[in-house]
Amino acid sequence: MINITSFLKSIVTVFMSLLMTFLGNLGIATDHFDTYSAVQYGDSLVQVMDIYVPNDAAGKSENGAILFLHDGMFNSGSRSDMKNDCRTFTNSGYITAAIDYSFISQKGVSLFTMLDEITLAIQKLSDLSAEKGLNIKHLALAGKGAGGYLAMMYAYTNADYSAIDIEFVAAKAAPADFTPSIWQANYSDASIANLISSLSTVTVKTEDVTNNAANVAGAVAMISPTSAVRTGKKIPTVFAYAGKDSMVPIGNKAALEDALAAANVPNKSVYFDTSDHSMAIDMVHAAEYNNLITDYCNQYFK
Repeated sequence: MINITSFLKSIVTVFMSLLMTFLGNLGIATDHFDTYSAVQYGDSLVQVMDIYVPNDAAGKSENGAILFLHDGMFNSGSRSDMKNDCRTFTNSGYITAAIDYSFISQKGVSLFTMLDEITLAIQKLSDLSAEKGLNIKHLALAGKGAGGYLAMMYAYTNADYSAIDIEFVAAKAAPADFTPSIWQANYSDASIANLISSLSTVTVKTEDVTNNAANVAGAVAMISPTSAVRTGKKIPTVFAYAGKDSMVPIGNKAALEDALAAANVPNKSVYFDTSDHSMAIDMVHAAEYNNLITDYCNQYFK
């Protein structure tokens, strides 16, 4: 049964988003924030972030921030891909940021490299908060695809290293469980083995995946949010999956639901039943998802 209030709220959110985009295209100012572009958060040239700050942020006793992580299946993408999300939530009164991070195609890069980069980015955001008097006291991590995966992994496993308290995590179309059986209808065993090896730094061969060798389970547990949430931090979670996603199989949805329930983690979700991985054309469900994030900001940024 459709929740009429939530549906109408989603319609209004869609309309306002389209209106702001239209006015922006006409050159009519609709944004009420300052932007700090290409801020270096580490020594590497790739370690760069953009930060968006509402005009009235410095006048508040405390602020919440959302750090966005882009998609790209760990080998592509840019912080600029998250600009619209940053804009949406900054205009709603939250400080936002988006980062570039290293790719597993680069020598020596693994999941743990990317998690370390998130720690550095959060520290930089905390430093800017102190410098500009922004009083950032609360943080959410959010992302899509690989970015949503990194957001979950960091929240569940590395939250104690964060310079700002992580209150919740939001992930769209994100890998949640690298158990090969979830992926084998969409990817070859060789591709699955390569991804597990690259993320975990454990050598997993094609035949290991094919034969369900013992070393696969150990590597999968190291890199899967479904394992991390059972043993790590119980961070409230918003998530969404798409019914026609060929990149992140729908089996990830059930696996994450089961893991969150087993760990007794508060969560809410949206199902984009007719969407592919991009989730680009289902504006009503997109608005519903953004409304859930706003609801979590209202609930946990206190």
